[in-house]
Amino acid sequence: MRILFIDDYARRLGGVSAYLANLLPALKARGHAVGLCGPVGTRNLLREHVISEYLSNPLGWSECGRALWSLCSPLGAVKVRKALAEFRPDVVHLGGCTSHLGLAWVKALEQVPTVYRAHNYELVRPEQALYARDLNQRNCDGQAGWICVAVGCRPLWKQPADRLMQWMSRRAQRWIDRVVAASTALVESLRRTGWANTTYLPLGVPLGEFQEGRRGQVIIYVGRLSPEKGVQVLLRAMPLVLRRLPNCQAWLAGDGRLRGQLMRQAKKLGVSESVRFLGPVGYGQLPSLHAGAGALVAPSVCAESFGLSVAEAQAWGTPVIASDVGGLAELVRDRETGLLCRPNDPQDLSDRMVEILTDTALARALARNARTFAERHLSFDVHADRLLETCQQVADSRPSLRQ
Repeated sequence: MRILFIDDYARRLGGVSAYLANLLPALKARGHAVGLCGPVGTRNLLREHVISEYLSNPLGWSECGRALWSLCSPLGAVKVRKALAEFRPDVVHLGGCTSHLGLAWVKALEQVPTVYRAHNYELVRPEQALYARDLNQRNCDGQAGWICVAVGCRPLWKQPADRLMQWMSRRAQRWIDRVVAASTALVESLRRTGWANTTYLPLGVPLGEFQEGRRGQVIIYVGRLSPEKGVQVLLRAMPLVLRRLPNCQAWLAGDGRLRGQLMRQAKKLGVSESVRFLGPVGYGQLPSLHAGAGALVAPSVCAESFGLSVAEAQAWGTPVIASDVGGLAELVRDRETGLLCRPNDPQDLSDRMVEILTDTALARALARNARTFAERHLSFDVHADRLLETCQQVADSRPSLRQ
């Protein structure tokens, strides 16, 4: 089978590029032809797989800029047409391309069997996350719209752009044959908003060497420094932890728009000496970061669609503490494959951090169980086989460019 991957996040150093760097060789090893079409800069990370690059939204990432570019995206559509003509795929695998679901891309792709990988809530949510002020998600159960303004998640002036993006998303339901989503929480949200053709398929992670043993009193966080990730809750938990474990440290791997604010918060809380902001960390450096960590914390205050950093920690033997929300609660079975804590609750988070850092037997048992879970459900072998099965079903459902 010939599979063309088109992914708007392929040029960025992070989870998606790492996912593609592991997935594409795994598919090739199974005898399938794979090609990649991504934004300008994709060749810098995934050169051997790239057959074409397109210009990704020169109007900027403001809501209006994204919406206007999405409506036509002419330059991207030309490059996609070229890639389709040269590669002649049996199926196209789209990822993170809601900025290109406008009219021009539809004309380029509507004749090709297509799978869309949803890695967040962007098909149904302008904020790309199930995120409500009261954190109970009830405000996000229905179709996005005026409720987003009423609860304060979106200002009124963004409504026209949001409505345009939603209109294009609904049109895309006509030609996207299958959506694969990494958690049942995301599957249910997509199905409630019209994406009935959504299938559950968790992401794959490289297993690597299982690192078990006594670890230090270091808590790590890996991900964006943005409001929905809950790093501010971790900082509020640190003073409570330091009262009981004065040598505990928190290492934050990642960057984002909240970095300055979080650094000021750490100073205000008096924990700046115990919190290290590592900045962006390359994927190849993550195993050594995990090797010295007592636990990984995912303190999200939104319903995560999956939780890639959690899955990686489970595969590498790092005990996990995660918020009891969304896809995180599917990866972490409380006191079996990790510990769950209440979202936006610094006291509960600090209790779980102290427990996992002081109870060696518990930490080791959680790490072993999590590794077994990862081997059975999250390995790239399992993921690649299930993705190929889905692609074959879609390719068989209607003619491709090669037929």
